[in-house]
Amino acid sequence: DLSGKYMYMGAIHYIMKVKRGAFSEHSPLLCEISRLRKWNDIYEGMLYMFKAEVLGKFPVVQHFVFGDHFPATWETSGSSRTARPNPFAMAEQQVSVVPGRPGGTDALTKYFATKSERARPSFESGIPQTTLPSTAPTVAVPTTVPAFTFLEDNKGISINGWLIKINNGRIANDSELEALKTNDGLDFPLPEMVFFSNYLSCIHQNSGIEVNFNPVDALKGCKIKRNETGEPDRELFKVKMHHKWQNRTDAHGMEIKQWRDDFDWTYTTTYAATIKDTSGACVKRRTSTKRIDYEMLKRKDPILWFGTTQLYEDDLFDNGDSSYTIKVRVMADCFFILGRMWLRVDDTYLRIFDTRIFHAFGQNDILIETCHQEASKEKLHQIGKDFLLTDHRNCKRPEQVDKKLPSIHAETQLVIV
Repeated sequence: DLSGKYMYMGAIHYIMKVKRGAFSEHSPLLCEISRLRKWNDIYEGMLYMFKAEVLGKFPVVQHFVFGDHFPATWETSGSSRTARPNPFAMAEQQVSVVPGRPGGTDALTKYFATKSERARPSFESGIPQTTLPSTAPTVAVPTTVPAFTFLEDNKGISINGWLIKINNGRIANDSELEALKTNDGLDFPLPEMVFFSNYLSCIHQNSGIEVNFNPVDALKGCKIKRNETGEPDRELFKVKMHHKWQNRTDAHGMEIKQWRDDFDWTYTTTYAATIKDTSGACVKRRTSTKRIDYEMLKRKDPILWFGTTQLYEDDLFDNGDSSYTIKVRVMADCFFILGRMWLRVDDTYLRIFDTRIFHAFGQNDILIETCHQEASKEKLHQIGKDFLLTDHRNCKRPEQVDKKLPSIHAETQLVIV
């Protein structure tokens, strides 16, 4: 209602139209700024942030068009390429502390004179449908918040003997992809986007056990394994146009050889995290009847820190999409991780492999719950859920599909720390 009156509200209105998902996830800073009580606080903070992050960054401001209203106040020598200081720029040692503002590593603390409340991310899709509350949400239980420390640039948190950190980097270039094939055994065509430096790491400092999600181990699961009779370890299928694809020729009219069948072209992986000890050996997991405490997760306890990252993504030759994403949240009593392999093949197939990892602080175990959901177009038709493939608004959103997709297998394992 206020988007036509205020530029700030107009910008938020536009973002809500072009982005999907929870506001707190795709625009966490704007979400936290909206909690400020006074417009003046928002105005001053945005001005501080603009001076530091835009006018204070030469690689950004060099593209501006300067004139009488906005003069350039520095000069560059053609021979020495030396420049007088940008008067808008803040000294390097002052970047983390804006004059008149409290210090801190996150933008809200730097520029808006308030501590980040870390808006609650949407993790409802990480909780199985059968455990979702049928009545009012569980109320928060008063709890003592333990001492914790945020890592630099808010990339993680140290709490209760755990060091939890996340990294988000760029897409691997050609040379880095070649290194993955040569050094890591990924000798098959890799996804279009491999975020080779992305990872989530949770280290138990007393035992040295690490729970880790990384793209190399995830992609190793895309290799197809066959038993003695040649049966693959997964359901394999082809797209609707596979006959034309098989009969394709190159520019010289020569028939192109058969596509490789030793890896899954949909980049399906059952990867459920890498858990190792201090020697680098994989820690043994054992089947458990103990279950994740979803009642604890449904409580409205404050989220101290959360993060998201992605390991890879591919559009399957414009036939759908395949990706592996990770979300983690840390509360005063526990932490929870959702690793999700998502596959959608246009008008053909839907598949989800979820890995949920839970640890309650003070306990000596880590619970790893894996859940496999999938269905073909024919199966969805049989159970009256064709809309999961035909509703183009929702079929591309895993959080809308996972609550309705048939479950194939679920298992809970346990690791002692």
